[in-house]
Amino acid sequence: MTEAESRNYEIIQKNFDGNEIDLIEREDDIWITAEALGVGLEYKNPRKDIMQLYYRHKDELEEYSSILNLSTEAGRRETTVFTEMGAYLLIMFSNQSKAKKFRKWVVKVVKEIRKEGFYIEKQLEVGSSEWIIQTLDAMKAMAIKQQEQEKRLKNLEEKDRYIFVIPRTKRKLQDEVHRIAIEHFNGDHSKVWNPLKAHFQVSRYEEFREEDAQTILKG
Repeated sequence: MTEAESRNYEIIQKNFDGNEIDLIEREDDIWITAEALGVGLEYKNPRKDIMQLYYRHKDELEEYSSILNLSTEAGRRETTVFTEMGAYLLIMFSNQSKAKKFRKWVVKVVKEIRKEGFYIEKQLEVGSSEWIIQTLDAMKAMAIKQQEQEKRLKNLEEKDRYIFVIPRTKRKLQDEVHRIAIEHFNGDHSKVWNPLKAHFQVSRYEEFREEDAQTILKG
């Protein structure tokens, strides 16, 4: 996690299911605070729970995080923020019921902000040749950046399908473990669960890869 100065940023407030979510526009990037992510995902302790999730996946998330010194009602304070990609990953790692809905909302809102936010570097006469050229260049740069971001998100969604077990498969796997425990081990789930945990190096059902879970079910 890197530290960054807080100069030249703009806080943009958006509403998600009745909750105010603050997004920070800075240096042509969109950042979201840990607190805002936790609120959107409806964690009981928004910032604390998001930071716990961050530290569990720090190796993947660190490059997408930073610390900004932001102004708050209580004064200036260091605030952990995440890029759009970092926010997307955190939401993807979350098991909250609103994760999928919130993830789609973040992608949609950031896209809207980018469309609204392109700017002209210097004041030119509206309609002049220079103004038209600079406007077209700005729009082109914005479109390219948006396409690159959407491509990365699409690749991540494709990866999501194969890395993280989907809810339906998770339930089937839990039922299968329960069935085997009842039929062969007098209901002792640990006799089935512990070998699976050790072999696939997981501690929870949510950590199974979809591919591995399907392999177990095919048995």
